[in-house]
Amino acid sequence: MKNNFLKHTHKHEDLLGILYYVNNTEILVDSGKYNYDYQSEIRKYIISESAYNVPFIKQHQGSSLKKNKFATSIHENTQETLHLNATNITDIYSINRNVIYLKKFKTLIIIDQFHTQKDETFVSNFIFNPDITINHINDKTYSIDEPGLIFKSLFNNINMLDKSNKHDNWISYKFNKITKTNKLIIESRGTDSRHVNLIVSKEFENINIKIEKKKLKSVLKKKIIILQYSKLNRGV
Repeated sequence: MKNNFLKHTHKHEDLLGILYYVNNTEILVDSGKYNYDYQSEIRKYIISESAYNVPFIKQHQGSSLKKNKFATSIHENTQETLHLNATNITDIYSINRNVIYLKKFKTLIIIDQFHTQKDETFVSNFIFNPDITINHINDKTYSIDEPGLIFKSLFNNINMLDKSNKHDNWISYKFNKITKTNKLIIESRGTDSRHVNLIVSKEFENINIKIEKKKLKSVLKKKIIILQYSKLNRGV
């Protein structure tokens, strides 16, 4: 999970972003750089939050390279669980991302928590490898046909921009060239919100996630989600 930078030169708005591979197959991808033409509308999109696997607030797009404070930590790395936490904090908003991988259940959990001082729009973006097929199952679930995964939102509906969309779903694997891909978007609105999304092997698609809130002893002084997990109907 990316959450810092050494200098602003060529910097993209990809802080709190993740990449995800399964069996050497890219699932969640980096959008690349396209070119160095700062007037190009395609480049402006490709270096923006909208082109990366990041949580962001629509009303504050393009602000993460300014006076924001960042913190990243590894909460747990055991035989069963890898848990990473990162925050993006300003005087007027905070974004907290927890990324938890349940190794036994082959399940990636991405939890994005947002807090602002006024009513605003919160977004969690997921940019997919253009070579894999994504199909709609219901408003909160999509299948990723290769290598046999399910993408699921626990609380929010998912919007999809597929390859047929004319804008806002480009990636650039090669300099000055673009490729259309598929993007899943989770949005909510308010002053506080939480998006919980899973990428899980179809073998474990009925995994049960229970979430409890407890006080977080960190710079945010807010609340963190503690996950309890169990496998349904499989004798675990």
